[in-house]
Amino acid sequence: MVDAAVELFATAGWTGATLTALAGRAGVAVETIYAGFGSKKGVLRAVLDDALGDELPAGSGRRRDERAGALVASVAEAHERSAGVWRALLQAASGDGEVEGWRADLERRRRTEVGAAVQQAVGAELDPLVLDLVWALLGPDVHLHLTEDAGWSREEYTTATTDALLRVVGPVRKRRR
Repeated sequence: MVDAAVELFATAGWTGATLTALAGRAGVAVETIYAGFGSKKGVLRAVLDDALGDELPAGSGRRRDERAGALVASVAEAHERSAGVWRALLQAASGDGEVEGWRADLERRRRTEVGAAVQQAVGAELDPLVLDLVWALLGPDVHLHLTEDAGWSREEYTTATTDALLRVVGPVRKRRR
């Protein structure tokens, strides 16, 4: 049912993703959805946990730019997988305080995870203002704007975002002893 809900939220959005439509797509009765999730918001919560639940890998490679590129590629993959769910969450959050709380909590966690992954990938501690820029740059909204609105390919997104990330973070400064 969760996979069917991910697909439905991606194609129909929050308002178009009715429990009747979900039941039809999943091949179950509406009552089964109520029994498993309690409500449409319960389905959204389960989908969020499934689609957005993975932690970011720090990226691999010997060089700083390779590690940053691997991190951005994993971010792109995660956003591609969860873009429809993210849009549905934003739609639901605009009219529901509880869902807005979920969104805000997800963003706080994402900021922490992005900060840790970027620090490890680039080998530098991030100033709080730089962290905010990086968090925004690697966010689902920016990904959607660039890939869907501007028509960037995944390669264009990954290359340009990696370059921007390294410019925002700046060179690694050697610590004086």
